[in-house]
Amino acid sequence: MFSRLGKILVSGPSNVAITNAAARIYDVSATVARQYNKGRPSEEWACRRLVVRVYAHNIEEAAFMHLLEHPHDVENAGGRHSNFQLTYSRAYWLMVLFGATDIGRLEDDDARALHGMQQAMLSRPDLTPIFQRVSGQLSWEEYLAARTGGHEDQLSSLFDHVLDIADFVCPTPACSENNHNIRDWKKGKARGVIIDEAANMNRADLACVWGNCLLPCFLVGDPKQLPPTVMSARETDTEGFLVNRLTEDGRLSPLEMLQASGIPVYRLHVQLRMPKALFDTVRREFYRDVPFTYAPWCDITLPAFAPGRILEAFAQARYPDLRPPPEGTFSPIFINCEGSRVFRNEMTLSKRCPGQVNVALDFIADLVGAGVQPAKVTLLAPYAANALHAEFRRREKYRKLLADMPPACTIDGYQGQENDIIVVVFGTNQFHGVGFTAQAQRLNVLLTRARCGLVLVGDLKAVEKKKGKGNKEGDKQIELGPNGETVFMNVKSIRNIYRELEEDGRVATVSAGAKAREGEADEANPVEEGKKRKVDDADPFEEEKAAEAEPSTKKKKKKKNKKKKAEAKAATKEEEEEEEKRDEGKEGVDAEMPETDK
Repeated sequence: MFSRLGKILVSGPSNVAITNAAARIYDVSATVARQYNKGRPSEEWACRRLVVRVYAHNIEEAAFMHLLEHPHDVENAGGRHSNFQLTYSRAYWLMVLFGATDIGRLEDDDARALHGMQQAMLSRPDLTPIFQRVSGQLSWEEYLAARTGGHEDQLSSLFDHVLDIADFVCPTPACSENNHNIRDWKKGKARGVIIDEAANMNRADLACVWGNCLLPCFLVGDPKQLPPTVMSARETDTEGFLVNRLTEDGRLSPLEMLQASGIPVYRLHVQLRMPKALFDTVRREFYRDVPFTYAPWCDITLPAFAPGRILEAFAQARYPDLRPPPEGTFSPIFINCEGSRVFRNEMTLSKRCPGQVNVALDFIADLVGAGVQPAKVTLLAPYAANALHAEFRRREKYRKLLADMPPACTIDGYQGQENDIIVVVFGTNQFHGVGFTAQAQRLNVLLTRARCGLVLVGDLKAVEKKKGKGNKEGDKQIELGPNGETVFMNVKSIRNIYRELEEDGRVATVSAGAKAREGEADEANPVEEGKKRKVDDADPFEEEKAAEAEPSTKKKKKKKNKKKKAEAKAATKEEEEEEEKRDEGKEGVDAEMPETDK
């Protein structure tokens, strides 16, 4: 697209999606340039494209100054702005041009415009103090004394120049319209638009990026994965009525809308990143109508899939009854946690299963001991409560061993990202049911985040058939919705996946009871534990003290409480009506009385 049209604006539904898109574009550009340049003289080399991930000017300027003062503190460069990532930002490219080799290095095949900009900067005396500070010749105090006036104007002009020479500019939808520099670049220099994760984007954001310019637009996404998020879907007014009655319309992405309007649709028929057979389960359940093949580089013997080979060997040694996959293939592993106890937060409705979380963390710790780097493993959970609990337990029990492991994340928050090994904690059991983990779009995302190996931790009984009227095949389970209403969840897809793994012998059964008690014992007395660890490490959830009540008892209690609330509400309403009548009568009497009597 760049070769045909010229400079391209890239955006997406979230900061994570845009950052990932920028990284992928640069990596592909670097790979193509490297392959093309092999055996050629340098004057014939192809150059990498300059990809710039854009943030607000004040954020990037603060990050640049922070790195000047603290050259090795890259993690805190963004300050309180958690969405800021240094790599490929304007602050990053400036630090590279000033020679900060700890942050990045200007390669010989990087964009010629970057090399030209560096030569121009070297010839400017007013920038000499920055070069000397970056190289370590000046201390921070000496740099402050040596820098010339107009320091802010110098940085602004450098930031603007990086933007001017960029081939791909990657802002958020809001930034593309609200930032005048980005808006001018879009209208004056951009010759095309790319939207990544377009099926997860809302239509208003597309209007911000693409509106009033009508450049050629290429949308990339999958409507069978998570739709746009509607933050106000559950909001109600004081009388309990929904504030947003257009929630379903808000969940219609621009990709689906444009597909329905008849624009050309191109479907990928070649699996490019997952090893052979790892995608088969997803294809059979969600993409039966799409014929596809694996690319030649999906061979599991290649170096890129070494973590997957280590995972399979480790799992076979740990669980002797686990059946190996067919030769030359990988397939998901399911760790069935018997005796799992699930706690449900009545306010957020999030479910937490300490036993399954502990099983997953122990598995990851031993896998790292077997040779897989912690950075190549990510723990995901459909419910936020399990992700937070996993982070708490990881910091407490495996702080050193898993220090380089990425933070645990929810499925929704991880869409568009991937890692070599993905470990998923479902956090469900038979009593509570599968909940929203059964939603086909979320399940699709969950099963497609792994590049080498996928481990599922849960309870097989969570999808057991429940007989009932209109539910003969057991495809539905009753779940409480966000407002206490009854919701029927279709569990057909997740049940088919569980059944397939069980038939293939890819299920290892463990006891989660002891693991759950281990977590509960550590959190039983938060006052005493708080003396031993920092407040920041405190568990964000209070452990339920009592065991789960019997279903029948719970139903009776809920019914009784509901009846009491209804009676109290009715009584209050009657009192208010009587009081209004008394007030009306009093007003009528006052109106009939003479002024003197009043």
